[in-house]
Amino acid sequence: MPSPGRLLFGALVGWPGASHPRGSGPGVSAVGDHGGHADGTRPTTERQIPAWASTVGPGWATLLDQLHQDLTALAPDYQIDSLSSRFGGLRIYLADLFDEDGEFDSAFADRAGALVDAAEAASEKTCEQCGHSGRPRFHGDQTRTWIVTLCETCRARSRTPRVPDTAAADHPPLRC
Repeated sequence: MPSPGRLLFGALVGWPGASHPRGSGPGVSAVGDHGGHADGTRPTTERQIPAWASTVGPGWATLLDQLHQDLTALAPDYQIDSLSSRFGGLRIYLADLFDEDGEFDSAFADRAGALVDAAEAASEKTCEQCGHSGRPRFHGDQTRTWIVTLCETCRARSRTPRVPDTAAADHPPLRC
């Protein structure tokens, strides 16, 4: 069962406009309008998983597609506040859903939260690059370190030396 803060945090704390997660995603409009139009309709497809899929590795496409299908079956107008890769796994935050009377839909929150939790857990065992079985691994360079979930093949491929992007084209890389 998802923690109450997972789905309700934004509604409870009253996000300031600049720091609200809706301030950085696709199809985002002003905070407080919940993505709705004056006629009561919502631009849902631009705030659903397919619009966010390119923000994470291609290996998680199958996980995201299945989650999208499952969430659409629960509520065709579901919306995503944020979707990203963090600590080697997916992090997905759903927008709150309200019924026609303006009441918070806790049944949706519970069921959708369980689906999101399962997808997040599966992502930590799925290679972000190719979709095969993987595990979280430390990755980085001399200035920073991050965690990505990779299979053995993609891990070996990522260790192949590359010429830094900042290297000038007329200077070949140094060989030791």
